[in-house]
Amino acid sequence: MQVQTVSDETVEAAPPELPPGIVRRILNEQPRLLPPAILPPVRVLHGRHVVRPTPLGGTVGGGQAAQPSSSVGQQA
Repeated sequence: MQVQTVSDETVEAAPPELPPGIVRRILNEQPRLLPPAILPPVRVLHGRHVVRPTPLGGTVGGGQAAQPSSSVGQQA
C-alpha cells in the first residue's frame, strides 16, 4: 500500500472540529473512497428471474413505446 504525505497546510485548512490525525487519514484514503468510473448495468429481480428494466420513455422490442401493465396504476 502506498502512503501519501499530506502537507501541513492542507491539514490546517480542514475544519477545526476534526483532529489532524483524522484529517490525514481521510485525505490519504480519499482516492480509495471514490466511486468506480464504470458502473455495472442495472439488474432487477422479479420473483426468481433477472429482468432488465426498460428506460423511462424508452422503447421496447420493435420500436414501440413502453406501455404500462394494465393492472399497474389502475384504481377501482
